[in-house]
Amino acid sequence: MPSPAPSVEIVYAFVTQIGYSISGDNDDVASSMKNPVIVLEEMETPFGRIKIYESPNEKSRTYYQDSCFHSRCDTKGHSLIAYVHAMMGIVLQSKARNVLVLGCAGGNISTMLADGGCQVTTVDINPLSFELAKQYFWLPPSVTCVVDDARTYLENTSERFDAIALDVFDCGLIPEHLRTVEFFELMLSRMNDKGVIVVNAIVEHDLDMLADNVAASLKKASGANVLILDQFNEPDRNVVIIGGTIPEAVLPSGTEPPDIQKELRTMHLRAIRKPVKAYYDPKD
Repeated sequence: MPSPAPSVEIVYAFVTQIGYSISGDNDDVASSMKNPVIVLEEMETPFGRIKIYESPNEKSRTYYQDSCFHSRCDTKGHSLIAYVHAMMGIVLQSKARNVLVLGCAGGNISTMLADGGCQVTTVDINPLSFELAKQYFWLPPSVTCVVDDARTYLENTSERFDAIALDVFDCGLIPEHLRTVEFFELMLSRMNDKGVIVVNAIVEHDLDMLADNVAASLKKASGANVLILDQFNEPDRNVVIIGGTIPEAVLPSGTEPPDIQKELRTMHLRAIRKPVKAYYDPKD
């Protein structure tokens, strides 16, 4: 397995399997959980059917859109999923203060960054995600919520950010227009000097090169090193791509719940594999 660049010291990496491949109706998902759950909300939206579950025994809430799992948190709105803690840990340890989060769902990473002292702007194309995040997932009023497509927002804003987190999915995949070289060039143009980028991607298996291709697109746009937090031999797993000015970071930081710390300790850092194919915008 490739070794990280010697100038970079990220001690532990992250990936977790979160069930993006869940099949069947969400009622079946609920009935199969170890603890009884309550359906707090169910609605049809232009972007899919959303259900919010609560597990009173675990004191947790979960956000599904269609058959895709998006968020799970405790009663502080803090995520119970390891990759979210990895992304947050990298951003906080980069000393970022003005942070842009692309993608909301339950808004857990935005909540955690705000609680960590960051000024957070969150962008999502679905206005109902913000309503649900505030009503059921403790998204704080300090988070600035913007209803827009992530790329359109970046095209129109003049604001600059210390860190940008991309966590946007359409049927389990990063939308095509949010993983091209041109998109990452646009993202980098909205970054302050020494800003960091973290991207959540999902791969089906060890031979799936999607995350490597996305990382190659970011590297082509930036001309700088890009690293990947990964865990081989886990199907349908989250992979965190790190670009921009990559900070020294220690994961776990020691502030995470014990089970999250345990999972973070099993992860590793790697370079982009070859051969890769960077994504580009389609030509007219």
